[in-house]
Amino acid sequence: MAPLYEVVMMTKSGKGATVQLTSLLQNCAKSLWSRGAVLADIRPWGARDLAYRIRKQSENHYSAQYVSMDVYCSPPTLHQLEGQLRTSPHVLRYLTFKKSSLPAFDKEARNPFLPKRPEGAIDLEADATERAKWEYVRTAIW
Repeated sequence: MAPLYEVVMMTKSGKGATVQLTSLLQNCAKSLWSRGAVLADIRPWGARDLAYRIRKQSENHYSAQYVSMDVYCSPPTLHQLEGQLRTSPHVLRYLTFKKSSLPAFDKEARNPFLPKRPEGAIDLEADATERAKWEYVRTAIW
Protein backbone atom coordinates (compact mmCIF):
# COMPACT_ATOMS: atom_id res chain seq x y z
CA MET A 1 0.00 0.00 0.00
CA ALA A 2 1.22 3.48 -0.83
CA PRO A 3 2.11 5.82 2.03
CA LEU A 4 -0.32 8.46 3.24
CA TYR A 5 0.64 12.10 2.78
CA GLU A 6 -1.12 15.26 3.90
CA VAL A 7 -0.65 18.28 1.65
CA VAL A 8 -1.57 21.64 3.20
CA MET A 9 -1.65 24.62 0.87
CA MET A 10 -2.35 28.32 1.07
CA THR A 11 -3.98 29.77 -2.03
CA LYS A 12 -4.92 33.28 -3.08
CA SER A 13 -8.10 34.73 -1.63
CA GLY A 14 -10.24 37.47 -3.10
CA LYS A 15 -12.35 37.86 -6.22
CA GLY A 16 -12.80 34.60 -8.08
CA ALA A 17 -10.61 32.70 -5.62
CA THR A 18 -13.09 29.88 -5.11
CA VAL A 19 -13.32 29.25 -8.86
CA GLN A 20 -9.52 29.20 -9.14
CA LEU A 21 -9.25 26.91 -6.11
CA THR A 22 -11.84 24.53 -7.54
CA SER A 23 -10.03 24.32 -10.88
CA LEU A 24 -6.68 23.83 -9.11
CA LEU A 25 -8.08 20.96 -7.01
CA GLN A 26 -9.69 19.37 -10.07
CA ASN A 27 -6.39 19.50 -11.98
CA CYS A 28 -4.52 18.03 -9.00
CA ALA A 29 -7.09 15.26 -8.61
CA LYS A 30 -6.98 14.38 -12.32
CA SER A 31 -3.19 14.19 -12.35
CA LEU A 32 -3.16 12.09 -9.16
CA TRP A 33 -5.80 9.68 -10.43
CA SER A 34 -4.02 9.30 -13.77
CA ARG A 35 -0.91 8.13 -11.89
CA GLY A 36 -2.83 5.67 -9.69
CA ALA A 37 -3.00 7.71 -6.49
CA VAL A 38 -6.00 7.83 -4.17
CA LEU A 39 -7.27 11.19 -2.97
CA ALA A 40 -8.71 10.24 0.43
CA ASP A 41 -9.98 13.59 1.70
CA ILE A 42 -10.07 17.31 0.88
CA ARG A 43 -10.70 19.65 3.81
CA PRO A 44 -11.13 23.41 3.24
CA TRP A 45 -10.11 25.43 6.30
CA GLY A 46 -11.49 28.69 4.94
CA ALA A 47 -9.96 32.11 4.43
CA ARG A 48 -7.67 33.42 7.16
CA ASP A 49 -5.53 36.49 7.69
CA LEU A 50 -1.81 35.86 7.41
CA ALA A 51 0.64 36.63 10.21
CA TYR A 52 2.89 38.38 7.71
CA ARG A 53 2.59 39.41 4.08
CA ILE A 54 3.53 36.97 1.36
CA ARG A 55 4.86 38.41 -1.87
CA LYS A 56 4.18 36.24 -4.91
CA GLN A 57 4.31 37.35 -8.55
CA SER A 58 4.77 41.04 -7.64
CA GLU A 59 1.66 41.04 -5.44
CA ASN A 60 1.37 41.37 -1.68
CA HIS A 61 -1.03 38.91 -0.03
CA TYR A 62 -2.39 39.50 3.46
CA SER A 63 -4.99 36.70 3.57
CA ALA A 64 -5.19 33.23 2.08
CA GLN A 65 -7.48 30.24 1.74
CA TYR A 66 -6.20 27.12 3.45
CA VAL A 67 -6.90 23.64 2.06
CA SER A 68 -5.66 20.26 3.21
CA MET A 69 -5.64 17.02 1.19
CA ASP A 70 -4.96 13.44 2.27
CA VAL A 71 -3.34 11.46 -0.54
CA TYR A 72 -2.21 7.84 -0.83
CA CYS A 73 0.50 7.92 -3.49
CA SER A 74 4.02 6.88 -4.38
CA PRO A 75 6.92 9.31 -3.83
CA PRO A 76 7.36 10.04 -7.59
CA THR A 77 3.66 10.90 -7.84
CA LEU A 78 3.99 13.17 -4.82
CA HIS A 79 7.01 14.86 -6.43
CA GLN A 80 4.94 15.48 -9.56
CA LEU A 81 2.10 16.97 -7.45
CA GLU A 82 4.54 19.25 -5.63
CA GLY A 83 5.90 20.43 -8.98
CA GLN A 84 2.37 21.23 -10.09
CA LEU A 85 1.74 23.21 -6.89
CA ARG A 86 5.11 24.99 -7.17
CA THR A 87 4.37 26.27 -10.67
CA SER A 88 0.73 27.18 -10.04
CA PRO A 89 0.18 30.95 -9.83
CA HIS A 90 -2.71 30.45 -7.35
CA VAL A 91 -0.71 28.63 -4.65
CA LEU A 92 1.13 30.89 -2.21
CA ARG A 93 2.70 28.17 -0.04
CA TYR A 94 2.37 24.42 0.42
CA LEU A 95 3.74 21.85 2.83
CA THR A 96 3.69 18.05 2.67
CA PHE A 97 3.59 15.76 5.71
CA LYS A 98 4.03 12.01 5.70
CA LYS A 99 1.42 10.56 8.02
CA SER A 100 1.24 7.20 9.71
CA SER A 101 -1.46 5.26 7.90
CA LEU A 102 -1.96 2.90 10.85
CA PRO A 103 -4.01 4.03 13.83
CA ALA A 104 -2.05 4.80 16.98
CA PHE A 105 -2.54 2.42 19.90
CA ASP A 106 -1.71 2.94 23.52
CA LYS A 107 1.44 1.41 24.96
CA GLU A 108 -0.32 -1.44 26.74
CA ALA A 109 -2.13 -2.57 23.60
CA ARG A 110 1.08 -2.65 21.56
CA ASN A 111 3.19 -4.66 24.03
CA PRO A 112 1.89 -8.24 24.40
CA PHE A 113 4.27 -8.97 27.30
CA LEU A 114 2.81 -6.40 29.70
CA PRO A 115 0.40 -7.97 32.21
CA LYS A 116 -3.20 -7.01 31.56
CA ARG A 117 -5.10 -5.21 34.31
CA PRO A 118 -8.55 -6.57 35.10
CA GLU A 119 -11.57 -4.42 34.30
CA GLY A 120 -12.37 -1.91 37.03
CA ALA A 121 -8.93 -2.14 38.63
CA ILE A 122 -7.75 1.01 40.36
CA ASP A 123 -4.45 2.50 39.26
CA LEU A 124 -2.67 2.90 42.59
CA GLU A 125 0.56 3.99 40.95
CA ALA A 126 -1.06 7.17 39.61
CA ASP A 127 -2.52 7.93 43.05
CA ALA A 128 0.89 7.46 44.67
CA THR A 129 2.46 9.81 42.11
CA GLU A 130 -0.15 12.48 42.78
CA ARG A 131 0.34 12.12 46.55
CA ALA A 132 4.12 12.50 46.12
CA LYS A 133 3.62 15.67 44.07
CA TRP A 134 1.32 17.07 46.75
CA GLU A 135 3.80 16.23 49.52
CA TYR A 136 6.59 17.94 47.58
CA VAL A 137 4.54 21.08 47.04
CA ARG A 138 3.39 21.13 50.67
CA THR A 139 6.94 20.77 52.04
CA ALA A 140 8.31 23.34 49.60
CA ILE A 141 5.75 25.94 50.68
CA TRP A 142 6.08 25.35 54.45
